[in-house]
Amino acid sequence: MKSLSVRVIAPSLLLVGTVLSPLQAWSMDEMTDSQLSTATGQDGITVLIAPPTLTSAQNTSLGVTQANGLQIGAIVLHDKNGFTGYTSAGALVFGDAKQANSANTAGVQVGVFASTPIKLTIDASNGKVLTGSGGTSPVLNLKVALPADLMVRTGDVSVDVSNRTGIAVGAAGATKANAAIGGTAGKAFKIMNSMDIAFGGAAISLNLQFGNTPQGGMISFGTLNIPSITFSGLSLVSPNGGVSPSQLAMTPTITNLDLTGAKIDAVADMGLALGASSTGVGGLIYSDTSLTVGGVQLNNVTAGTNGGAASATIVVPGSNLFANGTTTAANGMLNAPMGSFGVTNMTVTNLKIGVSGM
Repeated sequence: MKSLSVRVIAPSLLLVGTVLSPLQAWSMDEMTDSQLSTATGQDGITVLIAPPTLTSAQNTSLGVTQANGLQIGAIVLHDKNGFTGYTSAGALVFGDAKQANSANTAGVQVGVFASTPIKLTIDASNGKVLTGSGGTSPVLNLKVALPADLMVRTGDVSVDVSNRTGIAVGAAGATKANAAIGGTAGKAFKIMNSMDIAFGGAAISLNLQFGNTPQGGMISFGTLNIPSITFSGLSLVSPNGGVSPSQLAMTPTITNLDLTGAKIDAVADMGLALGASSTGVGGLIYSDTSLTVGGVQLNNVTAGTNGGAASATIVVPGSNLFANGTTTAANGMLNAPMGSFGVTNMTVTNLKIGVSGM
């Protein structure tokens, strides 16, 4: 694939075509900053980020229709202290686990695909509500507009043994030799197959503020109603007691998800932010005064291996079901879809979700 291209449009650059055009025969006078702002129709800087263009062969091999795409081999998240009773370090691998350690089995990489650029609009203010000087709460405002056909590929998700035990955060070994193999021991077990997340053609935009946050949080969603979010290919993998792995597979769909007014903010104390006792641990808080969802569906739910024989035999003791006297009701029964499940018209008020580090 080609390298990532970034296109920057600044107000001053937008005037070049006008000033240098050979069709302009009028005399030119110096313009004030205010006049420049009016002429260009905007202040700040606009950045267009376009992933590399995909060839038709790449579209076919990746199974996507978007014109542009970007792949990431693997993302490795380390937990150096485990959990109660199992305090050894582990690692969560998103994408191709073989790229975290060559001893692992190859898997599906992480990917982001779209046909139009991601648009970033960057502005800075002194924080004063009205125009003019005298502001005391400076803020950097970043508006992000995502492509309507954006599709995110999660890559396979695996758990592995971390090899970063004893390496201090920020130490040279943490970013050099140990990172060359992703810092894992090559014992990865896949817990979820890769899935594709599409947003139903919705034009998604969000607003980020840094420094002071007059919008009430670091990230704020404006008017945003997503027609549908489809999670294609979701399947959780179980080791099945060391025998052949089994799966719980389904295709979840969320419809008419209204995120208007929702906010995400960084907090110093997760417990206090959630109205509980102090934890002393910081993190991110998602808050929404009124979250509405048209429906959540789990389509084509299948347990086990689709078409594979069940590992157990169903018997009915003390009965005589068949003419030959056997009590076996089912033996080697094939797995099949369990059906589809869902709920409709949900509303959640004053929802808060906290996420802190591992």
